Amino acid sequence: MVHAEQADHSYLSPTKRQKMRCEALKFQHTISDMKIDGVDIPVSNIFLNYNRSGNILIGMDILSLMINHIDVSRKTGVLTLLCCPRESADADFYLAMREHFGLIQM
Repeated sequence: MVHAEQADHSYLSPTKRQKMRCEALKFQHTISDMKIDGVDIPVSNIFLNYNRSGNILIGMDILSLMINHIDVSRKTGVLTLLCCPRESADADFYLAMREHFGLIQM
């Protein structure tokens, strides 16, 4: 058995190397045609583990492709997550960021 620290992962990107060094049992899944609420998610591989104390968070591969902000909305007073794929961010998205969080596009 080869431990994660001993395996040669130099051919992987830095992010994937970090994931492979995690000692928790993890599974790499290849996905395609994934949508969340009608939004295309352009991810080809995600890593999942079921150890809630590990350092790999389910969904980080997806969230890293998006513009994200989570905070209490000024508009609703409720903890709110706004996110959008980077290539799809438009005037409506930035309007929502301004209305909910007082943030503006730079």
